[in-house]
Amino acid sequence: MITLQVLFQDISHCKNVGPKKLPLMKRIGIHTILDLLFFQPIRIFEFPLMQSQDFKFISKSKECASIRVCNIKINRSTSVNKKHFILRGKIADDIEHDHPCQTLNHIDIEMVFFHINSVRSITSSFGIVSGKYEKTITNQRVLLKFIHPTFSRVETNQRISQYSLPYGLTSNDIVKFIKSIDIPEIDEWIPLKIVERFNFPTWKEAILNLHFSKNDEQYKLAINRLAFDELLFHYLHNQTTTQKCRIYSPNESIRQEFLQNYGIKELTPSQRNALHTIDKDLANNLITYRVLHGDVGSGKTIIAFLSILSFAEHDVQIAFICPTEILARQHYENFIKTIQKMTLIKITTTLLTGSMKEKEKTKIREGIFSNQIQVIFGTHSLFSNKIKFHNLEYVIIDELHKFGVSQRNAIYEKGINKQVNMLIMSATPIPRTLEHTLSGFINLSKIEQKLPDRFEIKTYIIHKNKEESLLNHIFDKIKNEECGYWVCPSIKENEEMSSIESRIEIFKRSKQIDISCISILHSEIPEDEKNSIMQKFKEGDKKLILCTTVIETGIDIPNATFIVVENAERFGLSQLHQLRGRVGRNDKQSVCFLLCNAFGQKIKERLNIMRETNDGFVIATKDLELRGAGEFYGTAQSGEFKIFNFADLDRHSELSREAKETVESYDDQQFISLQKFMNQITYQI
Repeated sequence: MITLQVLFQDISHCKNVGPKKLPLMKRIGIHTILDLLFFQPIRIFEFPLMQSQDFKFISKSKECASIRVCNIKINRSTSVNKKHFILRGKIADDIEHDHPCQTLNHIDIEMVFFHINSVRSITSSFGIVSGKYEKTITNQRVLLKFIHPTFSRVETNQRISQYSLPYGLTSNDIVKFIKSIDIPEIDEWIPLKIVERFNFPTWKEAILNLHFSKNDEQYKLAINRLAFDELLFHYLHNQTTTQKCRIYSPNESIRQEFLQNYGIKELTPSQRNALHTIDKDLANNLITYRVLHGDVGSGKTIIAFLSILSFAEHDVQIAFICPTEILARQHYENFIKTIQKMTLIKITTTLLTGSMKEKEKTKIREGIFSNQIQVIFGTHSLFSNKIKFHNLEYVIIDELHKFGVSQRNAIYEKGINKQVNMLIMSATPIPRTLEHTLSGFINLSKIEQKLPDRFEIKTYIIHKNKEESLLNHIFDKIKNEECGYWVCPSIKENEEMSSIESRIEIFKRSKQIDISCISILHSEIPEDEKNSIMQKFKEGDKKLILCTTVIETGIDIPNATFIVVENAERFGLSQLHQLRGRVGRNDKQSVCFLLCNAFGQKIKERLNIMRETNDGFVIATKDLELRGAGEFYGTAQSGEFKIFNFADLDRHSELSREAKETVESYDDQQFISLQKFMNQITYQI
């Protein structure tokens, strides 16, 4: 019998997730089987199966289709460079026999792949090929060229889910992993009248239709079902957060000494207001959950540090959790450097990360369990079952959306009576037009002013054909002892986008730059090496970091004054704003260059928003106008603020009302049993 426990197993237990794929899965927040099942496609392509008569009307433009293909063979002469692989075939009458359609013998099929594993997945010489094709005609012969199509032996219209993934993972991988999971049947917890009213599928059906829907209606119902689960749990959770806790009042003398040693004369009015709302929460003797929201460079971290001091006086433990080891180390070093100078309070502080040696981690874990350590900075390692806190009372999480479902739940289990006060730091812009809607779901503190003595970052949009001029400009900056970042969307070379591999070759061929002043930084580099690279960059030994978006969150290197983002058209505006925020952290003029391959009207319109303003709230609002409220919370771009994974605060307002009324109608026994069960199966809000 399959039990619920299978859902909470580490993703390494999933069939086909080997040692190469495992770190990539965890990088995108997939740590358990449940995280994988909840991982949403960003879009779904539908490829209608074409019949023989349809080929008379094939457009010259790019189209999407599924086509019966036979006589599939690899073209050896064009595949020897191993950078791409070409397979050829003919259109077939059916897929039961390996023979071409005689009436369409003038049409050739060409399939181009960039990975040998994709070629190996073609397990038959005939089947269904699905994807986007491009038509060319030469000497009265027609060629339909597919780039990275999918292959199937099942004769049907193809609906293919596409996921937002790092290099090294494909959508086919995700589909294969999900299909290998034996998803358990779960007793229904939604009242029957609501299931019938909204035509909800079962939980298992919803998960399957999220990834393998046969039509748009199935997909929509799956999203609605999972959205209702989230909203229902949200209201359940709100009912349970009235638990009493100790009152925490700030000691202003300690705070002033901390600020002085940190190098800050005074907080901005906006920072003071945000800190006041946190203090007010902690003084009401109820468990609190608050989001501290501020634009890039507004000074959120110092507010989080000051809030820690209120707890540290009372001999309870505080966890500060970051999405990357670089960021965790940065926060730890800034905090410990300040605490060590103080005379009014002494706080034992440590850093715990996954890359530490086991002996060192064991010693730290013992110190945490025995209450010898008060403040613990770390990454996802703090969610581990091996970590046992003595009296965890306060948790700060930097960018919650970077963590998986099970991780968000796990931290509550570590608190006193399985409850903790929680502060979420977020630099992801929230459109002002959605703030009123959000106010019913989260306690929000905003820092609206940037720190004083900071220049606006100048942003320039550069087309690829002007790249040489940009290179000369960057080389001049490096010669003048300036430091900065060059961001590529991919690590390894491919034909679809710029990569670190191709960019470093360009730098090597240039005679204008000393290659030794460049460091490469990406997710596959060991953590201790990453830390060394960032330290050398901070000290000025390295002038240019050639990297992926690994620097996106929270990196604070004051001497960085320029950033180049390649293939900027591929990034969401919020992510571009986050990347741009890595510079402009000193009293010098900083610049951001958005280097684009494509330059259509829509791309210009989007990127011009970046050029016109440095205000993240304005950017988010204009982005919302361009794309619509539904998309903002549905298929969200990287870096956007989300409090739900499936629920859309605009589209699901009726579901929200129904979920709230459902929770209010429960008697005590119903409430306790449902809350206990849904604690396991849905997001912790």
